[in-house]
Amino acid sequence: MAEDDGIRSENIRAAGAICGAWLLEQTRILEVADRIVELFREGMLPLGRGHAGDLLDRYYQRAGERLSQAERRSLYVRVLGAGGSGDVAANRDFADLWLRLVSSVSDYARQRQVGGLLQRVQVLIAGAHVRTAARDLARNLSLHGYGMAAAAARLQDQLDETRQLIGNDEILAAFGSHDMWAVIDRVNASYLGGARNTERYRTQAEAGANIVDWVSKNHDRLRWPRPCRLVLGPGDSGLIEACERWLAAEQK
Repeated sequence: MAEDDGIRSENIRAAGAICGAWLLEQTRILEVADRIVELFREGMLPLGRGHAGDLLDRYYQRAGERLSQAERRSLYVRVLGAGGSGDVAANRDFADLWLRLVSSVSDYARQRQVGGLLQRVQVLIAGAHVRTAARDLARNLSLHGYGMAAAAARLQDQLDETRQLIGNDEILAAFGSHDMWAVIDRVNASYLGGARNTERYRTQAEAGANIVDWVSKNHDRLRWPRPCRLVLGPGDSGLIEACERWLAAEQK
């Protein structure tokens, strides 16, 4: 069987990781971490020289090892077309292709719930739309995710370090918060110009990861469509759920 336009799962996964990072950045998670470090260094947090203090010091000292805001923005423009910059080739098709996939999967799920011969035909048509949309998105992510694996890994490490910092028990207590997201909401509201819709972006980051995972694992199924064969089966309920969650969060 011939290769399908050079689609590579590793490229899709790299692009997907960058997409998830961009969504989490909409919560200002990295800005929140920087602000917490500033507050600590200014003596404005009730923290001593314990574990949290060591984490904050290490985070501050390693600032030069992390991707800068300008470097991250360049990645987001190049891979996702998010934002825009005159000196970076933007992926201008991603947003439309992404929405086309999640919408076609949602439409397929609705058509499948209705019985009758006519509806079975509609399900086949909707399934064909899913196949085309998923294949087009796979091609796009594979193209724009090329050579991005190392950058995606660095970005993921940066976010993991930030989660560890903000979610530290002593830092949670310092902000009177029960989890990392409550700290983010509080710092946003108090120091960074107002609250963000963290629930929306968290939900879309999680759902988006599941969608990209499905595309990267199943792009072989999108090749050489067979007549009257559905692209989605009982084992793909996770994809349908993820698309529905994405669309529901978009309305919040």
